[in-house]
Amino acid sequence: MTDRPSPIRILLLGANGRMGKTVSSLIDQDESLQLLAALGSKSHPDSLTLNGISDRMVLIDFSLPGVIDAWLPLCKQYGIGIVSGVTGMSDQQLAALKQAGQDTSVLWGSNLSTGVALMTDAIARMSRWKTGETRAALLDEHHDQKRDRPSGTALSLVGAWLHPDSDVPMTSEQMCWSEESERMSAGQIDDLAISVRREGDIIGHHQFTIRFADETLILDHQVTDRAVFARGALTATRWLASRKSGYYLFAEMFRLT
Repeated sequence: MTDRPSPIRILLLGANGRMGKTVSSLIDQDESLQLLAALGSKSHPDSLTLNGISDRMVLIDFSLPGVIDAWLPLCKQYGIGIVSGVTGMSDQQLAALKQAGQDTSVLWGSNLSTGVALMTDAIARMSRWKTGETRAALLDEHHDQKRDRPSGTALSLVGAWLHPDSDVPMTSEQMCWSEESERMSAGQIDDLAISVRREGDIIGHHQFTIRFADETLILDHQVTDRAVFARGALTATRWLASRKSGYYLFAEMFRLT
C-alpha cells in the first residue's frame, strides 16, 4: 500500500476578496490541499506563526499590486512557492516577483484560465506568420468596477502578438489612446487596434481578430464563472509544488507539462 503524499499547505493572500473566498471554498473540497492561513491584504508576515516549513507549501496571491512585496523575503528564505494572479503591478513589482524565482518557484498569470492560456499561445504562434499586410484587433470587455484599463489579460495578449518570443509583459503606459471615456477606450499600437469597454457585470470577454490578406481569423474567449480562475490557481499550485525554483508564466505551464 502506497502512502498518500502529505497535502500541499497553502497560504492564501487576499482571502477576504471575491476570488480569495472562491479559492478557499475549493481548497476545503480537496483532500490534497490544506489551507494553512487565510490572509487579508493588510496581513504581514510578522503576524504569522508557522508550525514547521514544508517543501510542499505555496502562497497563492489574489490580493492587490504591491501586497506580495512584504511576503517575498519569507518565501525566498524558506522556499515557499508563489502563485500570483494579481494584475496592475508596476514594472518594478513584476521584476521583484521574477527575481524571487532565483530562490523559490514562482508562477504568475494575468489570467489563470486554461482557455486564455491556450489563446495566448495561439496568438504568439500566429504572430510569427504575419506580413506587412496583416492587421489585428483586440476587444477587452469587463464589468464596470474593474480598475485597470486595459486588463492584465489584454496586455498579455498584446504582448503575445507584438513580442511572441518574450516573456516580458506589456504595460498600460505603452498604450496610445486616441479616444477615452468613462466606459470605453480605443487606441493603436503598431499593427494592433485595441478597444476597451467597462460596463455591466461582464466577468471577462476577450476577442482577438487577425486579418490576413485573404482571410480573417477570430479567437473569442468568455468567462461565465469566476471559479475558473480559482481552479486555474489550484492547478498551478499542484504543478508548482514539485518544482524547487524558477519563474514561470501560467501559459508556459501547459507547454512544460
